Amino acid sequence: MPMSNPDKRDQDRRNGEDLPSTSSFKNSMPKPGSLIGRFRIENELGRGGMGVVYHALDTKLDRPVAIKCLSPEVMGDDTIRSRLEREAKLLASLNHPNIAAIYEELGVSEGVGYLVLEYVAGDTLAERIARGRLPIEEALPIGLQIAEAVSAAHSKGIIHRDLKPGNIKITPDDKVKVLDFGIAKPVKGEVSGDASTLTRPGRIIGTPAFMSPEQTRGKAIDHHSDIWSFGCILYEMLTGFPAFEAETSTDTLAGILRGEPNWQKVPGDTPNNIRVLLRRCLEKDPNRRLHDIADAAIEIRETLDLPSVAPPTTTSSLEYVRSSNWKKHLVLGAICLFLGICLGAVAILSRRQTSEPPIQPIQRFVIYPETSFEFEALWYCALALSPDGKRLAYVEEGTDGRRKIYVRDLNEFEARALPGTEGAISPFFSPDGEWIGYVDHHQRMLKKVALKGGAPVALADAVHFRGGSWGVDYNLVFTPSVSIVKESGLWRISVSGEQIQQLTAIDEGEWGHAWPQILPGNQWVLFTCYRRTGNQFELYSLQTGERRVLMKGGTYARYIPTGHIVYVANKTLYAVPFDLETLDVTGSAVPVAQDIMTPGSGSAQCAISNNGIFAFIPAVTRRTELAPVWVDRQGQIEPLPSATPRNYGDVAISPDGKQVALTIQEGSNYAIWIYDLTRDTLHPLTSDGNSRFPIWTPNGQSLMFASYRVEGTYLVRQNMSGGEPELFGLPTGTPIACSPDNNEILLVLSDLRYPRRDQDMYIASLNKRDENLQPRPFIQRNHNQRLGQWSPDGKWIAYTSDESG
Repeated sequence: MPMSNPDKRDQDRRNGEDLPSTSSFKNSMPKPGSLIGRFRIENELGRGGMGVVYHALDTKLDRPVAIKCLSPEVMGDDTIRSRLEREAKLLASLNHPNIAAIYEELGVSEGVGYLVLEYVAGDTLAERIARGRLPIEEALPIGLQIAEAVSAAHSKGIIHRDLKPGNIKITPDDKVKVLDFGIAKPVKGEVSGDASTLTRPGRIIGTPAFMSPEQTRGKAIDHHSDIWSFGCILYEMLTGFPAFEAETSTDTLAGILRGEPNWQKVPGDTPNNIRVLLRRCLEKDPNRRLHDIADAAIEIRETLDLPSVAPPTTTSSLEYVRSSNWKKHLVLGAICLFLGICLGAVAILSRRQTSEPPIQPIQRFVIYPETSFEFEALWYCALALSPDGKRLAYVEEGTDGRRKIYVRDLNEFEARALPGTEGAISPFFSPDGEWIGYVDHHQRMLKKVALKGGAPVALADAVHFRGGSWGVDYNLVFTPSVSIVKESGLWRISVSGEQIQQLTAIDEGEWGHAWPQILPGNQWVLFTCYRRTGNQFELYSLQTGERRVLMKGGTYARYIPTGHIVYVANKTLYAVPFDLETLDVTGSAVPVAQDIMTPGSGSAQCAISNNGIFAFIPAVTRRTELAPVWVDRQGQIEPLPSATPRNYGDVAISPDGKQVALTIQEGSNYAIWIYDLTRDTLHPLTSDGNSRFPIWTPNGQSLMFASYRVEGTYLVRQNMSGGEPELFGLPTGTPIACSPDNNEILLVLSDLRYPRRDQDMYIASLNKRDENLQPRPFIQRNHNQRLGQWSPDGKWIAYTSDESG
């Protein structure tokens, strides 16, 4: 029976790849049902020249694993065995959610050597491609996860050397796992060359269809070779065909050295930047190839996050100037932030299209706050420009430790604090630039203050404020709150504090209308509509109450007099042409500036005046990879030997002082790990990718933590001696302490059912008869209550609060 094309391609791909048959040692390998140590063999998964891989069951932890049993030839060669042991330790350092883990290093049972690996269910990417090419919306998320996995390995100095679809698993929940780092090699270290790997000198390692040109020539290779293989994989996902297809392996290698992929096979709906990425990955000269696979991950992620109205493009009616790569400054130690002002960075152009639009002169300078930007203000919005571009307002932490609004005339060198504005967030100017509206976040009140002096004036409640806009008719449009059904729409109030009126109410599937801007003419309001299916920009008519959907994607939309709407997506400011008369988007979006700080509130730390002055606070990457240490009561610091630098957090010490539970972040994934202080070992407790906030029960027998899953949020109680975990339905919040009698838990929740409340503390019973926690209020005040701890006798709770400001 003749093979279909996909079947033939899959067969051709395997030709020359697999290592020789293991018939010489098949009789010495374990049989299904037999035990290797504590692992019961279930069935065979595959075999190669080094041994056989089995699906097995860990009888102690009751979890599936993959067992790689090694041939007698391997185990009998002391040199190879030594290399294998070193390599297993090296690969054990690759802790990443998209890399199949090594659970245990080399062991021996009844003369059979074995490695214990993570078992990954699902199809290989090769099997998925054999069914046909992947659509762009499926291929890019897979490519992103592959790139992030390989980037994590490269950051540890490890290259894969045999990256191919057959070594990539797609789990049933569409999670990617990169397999078989068995021939991985450290790029640098004490051991170099072939001495660091199980391969023989002079032997070419890899799979022909995915080998880089330098790899096919047997030359020394580095991370660029993995980038080439990644390009081949991405090409094959998008087209359904290998990048270098030939009848034999020899012809394939010749094509890699001298030929080019058939670029005509790349689907027409492939974004231009992904086409460019493919070509850069498949440059034959490593020096001209993409330098870092992390850049591929960034490119794919930005493409996935790009709003549907803004396809990648190379031309636009809007001329723009990209900001130069701002240097990251360390400002006042803990937080490194600075404020960039680009004069004319958004060119003021006629809305008429011209062949050569004028380019405005560019001026740039940096403003440093006297102390630092205030953290709470950065969560919302921390700066504003007056409409004429002459004044900048921002929220700074004063020398007294309290945040205030500071105003600086741009022709002056110093800023002045506005008295009475303590606790301010989200400032915005009046049309004449003489007043500032803002929210006193301590009192949860919308206020206004005159720049010429005088006490602030309270206007209305604003529980969870999400932006305001001051109209020329002396009315304000603002969002007093989000997520509260009654208050989460747009509201209007006069600047005198009278005639408050609700304009919009959230519909089903929405959870807030935010960051409003009254458009010129005072008839329409532009705002961001938060929907469970994704954000969209809408217009609201102040005359008729009509709502119009303008475009989807992004946040913090603002109209500017160039005839554009600017908005932020993935830390990038985009501009899209907009006709103010027809209220229509008239073209595609283009990027204007990058690295804009975008806080979790959905705002963006940027502002644009009517005359083209653009101010922003750059996104700053802070180093969070640190190693935990012991600090005694005398201040002496002692490192934990096995705790290498990672993104640690949420540390909890067991009552007996022998174990530490902590969270380790890898990309967007969080996992609970246990550091055994007695044995000096670190091992993972969870693998769901989103578990945080571990707390010990007072008897030390169990660990509790929050698990944020697709099907819901749970409090998990895991007995440390083993067994199935207990799950309790958990309202969105944070567990912070367990009662001394193990019967209750203290939680921090943002209860949005009550007005003027932020984070408060609640207590819930851990009675298993009620599997859904029913928290009861413990402390509810108009401030944040956090970090509570029970006293040993259970009669008191100590906590922190920002009630004092």
